[in-house]
Order: sequence, then structure tokens, then C-alpha cells
Amino acid sequence: MSRGGLDRDIIVDLLKQPGMTQAEIARMYGTTRAAVSYHLRKKPGPAYPKRTADNLAERMPWPEASGKVKRTPEWRKLLNHLEYVETGGRGMSDDKLARLAGFYRELEEFNVVVEFDPSIPPRPGSAGGGWAFVPRTEKDGDLIIRVNEHTQMTPRDYTVWKMPKVRPNSER
Repeated sequence: MSRGGLDRDIIVDLLKQPGMTQAEIARMYGTTRAAVSYHLRKKPGPAYPKRTADNLAERMPWPEASGKVKRTPEWRKLLNHLEYVETGGRGMSDDKLARLAGFYRELEEFNVVVEFDPSIPPRPGSAGGGWAFVPRTEKDGDLIIRVNEHTQMTPRDYTVWKMPKVRPNSER
């Protein structure tokens, strides 16, 4: 057991929770991310869950999204946003970060948010429908997505789906 009550077993259990990161654990326990990482390395045991596209996709707030909806550019952009929020961009390719920077610029320039509704038809040439860029309203607040009857948000999602304060530089 560590001084602050944090040890490897606690960290591993916390990392199994959707959306939990080493940085979040560090904030919870009033320590640094490096200290959390140290505890993970100091005692042998099973590896903690890696962040994969599948793990991230499970955290998307649209349970009705399936099939072709998940092969659209909008889905990929939102998945990249989620990965960026989770990692701060560490481990993401320069190309992915540049596309994400363009996505954020597009949202701001056109003052729009992304809305999911399975009844939205596909755009010409799109792999699937379900998505639309819609004008931002006061009700959207500072979210980059539209919360509607097809969106299941947790309290944490209201911070995850905001425009990040620090954004990727598109000129990488």
C-alpha cells in the first residue's frame, strides 16, 4: 500500500472503469500521473487495459449507432476526439491529429455541432447516414455534439464532449 492509499491493485481496478485514465486517478488521489505509472510497474501482475478503438467505441454515447453508422467520417472524427481527450494526443499519428484539428476548426468556423439520429439519411457518397452537422444553439452549451433522445450521456460525458482547451496543432 502506498502513502496515499493508492496501490497497483486499486489502479488496475479503476482503469477497468470506462473512461478512467492514469491522469484521472492521479487527480483523485492528489498525486502525479508518474506516481500512478510507477505503482503499475513496481509489482508484477496483469497488464492494465489498453486504450483501443473498440474500448473507446464502447464509450460513445449513442447506443443505437451500429453497422454503417460506425463507418462514417463523423464517427471516426468523434472517436478521434475521444482518443485525444483520453490521451492528450500521445500516441496519435500526426495525420490523425491534423484531421482532428481540421474537425475542430470546422465546428468553430461554421458554428455547428454533430448530431446523431438514425433517421438522418446518408449524404451522397457516404458509407452510412445517421449524422448531421447542425447549427449550434444555446442549448448545446460548449459541447461539440447535440444531446437528443438518441444520446445517453453520463455526468462525465458532459466534460468529455466539450471542445478541448488545448487542441492539436494542424501544422505538425
